[in-house]
Amino acid sequence: MMTRNFLFIGFAAVLTIVGFVGWHYLSQSDELGSKSEWSELQALSSEHSKSLLKENVVIKEDFFGKRYWVLGIAGKNGFPNIWILLNPSYEPYYKQLPEGSYQLDAATLLKALATGEVHPIVAKELASRVTKK
Repeated sequence: MMTRNFLFIGFAAVLTIVGFVGWHYLSQSDELGSKSEWSELQALSSEHSKSLLKENVVIKEDFFGKRYWVLGIAGKNGFPNIWILLNPSYEPYYKQLPEGSYQLDAATLLKALATGEVHPIVAKELASRVTKK
């Protein structure tokens, strides 16, 4: 009887450890993490789809316990607003919705960089879009 209890406790302990390791691995997965970041951009895009931004904005969002910084680029000439995740944790590090070309002014780039949270790959891409006057 006592052996059976020890076996049951041992089996339960092994299942708990395997479950925790599996959960930890999946929660750290780039693919799953990336999907949640894309989801954040989709939610913002959907929320602001009815009206165009009047100016470019940097927004701080808390999503699933993580703080994200997002750059909203005002849509022009019938084109929708563009949303760019500034501080992604998962590949691909540059995430933009919807796809499309845009240009930035230097002030908007500086505003985004002032958060101190812009991923280097995102900063490089944004800098390549700055218009020169």
